[in-house]
Amino acid sequence: MFYELFLYCWYGNELLSESERLRTSAYACGWEGSGAGFLRSLRVVMARLQRPLCLTAGKFHRISRETFLLLLNGSYSYFALLHQMNDH
Repeated sequence: MFYELFLYCWYGNELLSESERLRTSAYACGWEGSGAGFLRSLRVVMARLQRPLCLTAGKFHRISRETFLLLLNGSYSYFALLHQMNDH
């Protein structure tokens, strides 16, 4: 189960970083000597890339590697607490 969750978090993080890199690449594409149609399309792309693409969990939280580590840490903390309560 953790492996499946890890895959979602890994690729969610990759999507976020590639989206941010795409914004930089779009600006550095050599648009200075391009035609009006290309510039219009580039403006649309740049406007859309103001907010990077990301996977979310129910529009609540971004899914990334950091999220996976937080979930793993929280799961272990709850497990340790329940295990300690069960021993007493």
